[in-house]
Amino acid sequence: MTMKSMEKMIVQFASAKGKNEIHINSKEFLLEFGAWLKEYKKASEEYLFFLDEIGLKFNNILCAEVGKNQYDSIVMDYKTKIITQNLSDFKKIESDRLIEGNVIIKKATPILVRPNKEDTEILSQFINTYMIHNPYSPENIKGWDKIHNLGENNIIMGVFGNLNDKDKNSKIEELIQFRDKLIVDSFIEEYETIQDMYCYVIGSKRKILARL
Repeated sequence: MTMKSMEKMIVQFASAKGKNEIHINSKEFLLEFGAWLKEYKKASEEYLFFLDEIGLKFNNILCAEVGKNQYDSIVMDYKTKIITQNLSDFKKIESDRLIEGNVIIKKATPILVRPNKEDTEILSQFINTYMIHNPYSPENIKGWDKIHNLGENNIIMGVFGNLNDKDKNSKIEELIQFRDKLIVDSFIEEYETIQDMYCYVIGSKRKILARL
């Protein structure tokens, strides 16, 4: 894991556990962080099962997970494309599944911005569903409501974690605020608890053909 990737995961861990201070040189802190990563992995597997159960299809080459690293990506064992700025995190993934860059939204169109920030590409030519979970910040989902509302692409956006997580309510509230920007009746919204974890997801429910 690159240092940048680790920093993002540690911040998520601290938020979930309600820690105001981060002590990366503390053995106790690192052991707790490692245990949380294992818990996160288990929760992500339950979340994917939940998506499949409610009919949100992610296991195909027309769907792309956006903005995650090796440790919080949840689709590495599937066919889903992976759009990431941390390409070095995914050394064991087939290169044809990896897309390096960041996704921004311009006039409701998902645009891939390459690392040099000069080379851009319209993603909808070969992707029709954009997937994100546990966004790092509101900036990561800025404009995603427009992707859905335009009707030419689908989104799958969700949050999940332990029922006792300190940031559970704030994550759910952020998704509710996002939901309120969507056009009614063209998406599904589901909340579920599975043992000691929760899943809350919003997803477009439309049949969209690839534009090759």
